[in-house]
Amino acid sequence: MLMQNRGNTLLLRAISPDDSAWLAKTYANTEFVTLYCSTVNAVDEDTIRQSLIERDKLSPEQVGFIEYVIVHPKFDRIGLVTLGNYSPLHSRAEFLIGIVDPAHRHSMFSVEATLLTLDLAFNAYHLNKIFTYVYGYNEYSERNTVKFGFRQEGLLKEHHFCQIENRFVDLYINGMTLADFRNNERIAGFSRKLLGRDITLAPQRLQGPAVQEVPVENPSRLIDALRNLATAAGSVH
Repeated sequence: MLMQNRGNTLLLRAISPDDSAWLAKTYANTEFVTLYCSTVNAVDEDTIRQSLIERDKLSPEQVGFIEYVIVHPKFDRIGLVTLGNYSPLHSRAEFLIGIVDPAHRHSMFSVEATLLTLDLAFNAYHLNKIFTYVYGYNEYSERNTVKFGFRQEGLLKEHHFCQIENRFVDLYINGMTLADFRNNERIAGFSRKLLGRDITLAPQRLQGPAVQEVPVENPSRLIDALRNLATAAGSVH
């Protein structure tokens, strides 16, 4: 299973035990957690490390989610992404993204990280739908989510109890289907600019006759096999 993705600037990779110290500091950042996932609690580094070590023994399908860290070549780790609440039957997952430093939130980092995540979700994991919840008090995020191409599917009134603020808050729910993704010209344009490729295009899967391994010490058989492979590839349109 593909566990990382790279754009022109950012690397999106699965969280590892080596991220424990950074995660402990990030989870203790109340301002960030309130926007990213208010149910996250501050945990010490050793507890996080042990949890990640145990998690690495299981597959993402068994755990039901994948957490990624967003890495910048200059600023190092700048944020988190999660594909959670995975349902193999319904082929869907919940999308969460958070940029830690407020100074980076109005840059293109969140756009590039979102593109990398959608690329994995639809093109590598072959999901049919991504959905995301946005807190009612985070109007900036909700506007950008809809502008990016997610469809606002509803407003859940006082649906979530925010322990940090000690009150019930509204949740917007937004969704993007595979069909929405494939036909989104905005995502196509951004991905060409920020990733160097159009991620809305369906991955090409060439199919041809199976080619058996040929011993290199037999040059004539190798040449014949390469010719057959070239003929097979040329017959696919």
